[in-house]
Amino acid sequence: MEFRESGWDVKKLIRLMVTSSTYRQSARVSEDKLKVDPENRLLSRGPRFRMDAEMVRDLALASSGLLEPSIGGPA
Repeated sequence: MEFRESGWDVKKLIRLMVTSSTYRQSARVSEDKLKVDPENRLLSRGPRFRMDAEMVRDLALASSGLLEPSIGGPA
């Protein structure tokens, strides 16, 4: 919502993401975090590696409904 309200300002969106507490937190898992949030619904921990470009593209297409799930589908 903030992205749209900022006039689709990509630079502002990237700054918002990289300065968020979720982005900056450690990926280490403690027993306390596992007890409080075993399924990671609160995003208390992240993956060891970040997604590569193709995964980001596919995730964006899937969330917008534009990803063709069949192999060799229309371009």
